[in-house]
Amino acid sequence: MFVKREVHERSNRKNTMLEQLFPESFMRKYTDYRDFDEMVEASNICLASGKAQREIETCRIWSQFVREHTSFSGWREMRKTAAEHYSYPSKIQAPHQKIY
Repeated sequence: MFVKREVHERSNRKNTMLEQLFPESFMRKYTDYRDFDEMVEASNICLASGKAQREIETCRIWSQFVREHTSFSGWREMRKTAAEHYSYPSKIQAPHQKIY
């Protein structure tokens, strides 16, 4: 249950751009494309605005495109898998100090 909640929280963080969520290594492994931009361009779906990126969650055309050109059954599965693999940078990296 905790894993499902954490994946949902990770994939919904507003400051995570889709391009960050889908690095080239992920795209090459699971899709027919080198990177996320190339995939979007091939789909002919415009994702330039924040509104479009929110609406993609329920877009049947996009989900069908994902199903046809990736290893996933649809957009939600692709996004969930990417969120599970994504490493969020920590805000502050404190240097390691030895305490004597």
